[in-house]
Amino acid sequence: VLAIGVWCHIVLTLDRDGQLGLGDQTPSARLHVVGLGATSATDAVTVEDSGFNTLFHVRDDGYIGVGTDTPTRDIMITTDNDGTNGIIVDSESNLSNTISSISLNAHISS
Repeated sequence: VLAIGVWCHIVLTLDRDGQLGLGDQTPSARLHVVGLGATSATDAVTVEDSGFNTLFHVRDDGYIGVGTDTPTRDIMITTDNDGTNGIIVDSESNLSNTISSISLNAHISS
């Protein structure tokens, strides 16, 4: 096991099975990431391009944004730079296999 710590806190663990933990001493998956909090103010995962534009974003409150770092739904996909077009899947139900609404916003130029 390889463990790297800062100020007596383990921040990275690589176990003998090749599982990598970021913020976790006992990873339970190939990549196991533990965020810094549980609100929209902190992030578990952010992937950016070389220009520091957010490509994929997982907040600690569970909201996921693709093309946006400020998702307003569980999963929000934004396909342009101004945030007006994209795909939002929104469920008001607690049923695990139910999608209660799908919002598709498309900009069509003629």
